[in-house]
Amino acid sequence: MLGLLRAQRRRLGPRLRGVLHAFGGDLAVAEEAAALGFYFGVGGPITYPKNERLRGVVARLPRDRVVLETDAPYLPPQPWRGRRNEPAYLVEVARVLAGLWSGPVEGVIEQATANACRLFALEGVPVGPGLPEEGLN
Repeated sequence: MLGLLRAQRRRLGPRLRGVLHAFGGDLAVAEEAAALGFYFGVGGPITYPKNERLRGVVARLPRDRVVLETDAPYLPPQPWRGRRNEPAYLVEVARVLAGLWSGPVEGVIEQATANACRLFALEGVPVGPGLPEEGLN
C-alpha cells in the first residue's frame, strides 16, 4: 500500500491527501504515511482490551494527523461491543485517546475536529457549540 501512496505522491504532489481508514498499522507504516501527508482514522478498536499494540502506535501518531471515526454501524467501542455502533459513542474513542495523550477529552475533540476541517478543506466553517441557529447556508 505504501508503495502505491509514494507513487501517487510523486505524481500528484501535495494535492494527494487522505485518511488511512480504521488505522491498524505499525509504527513504521505510521511514520511513512505521516511523512507522505496522510491522516489516521482512529475508532472503536483502540478501546478493545487486547489492542495494546494499536494503542501504543496511536499514542505516537502526530496529533495534527488524527481524525476520529465512528465506522458506524461497525466496530463499536468496548462498552458497546456486540451492538450496533452509533456516532454518539465516539466520545469513548476520544476518552481513550485523551488517556494516551495525557490530556483532556475536550482537547482531543478540538484537535481531531481541526484536523478533519484541514483535511477536508473546511477551515472557517463553524463547528461544535456556537453554530448559527439558522444553519450554514
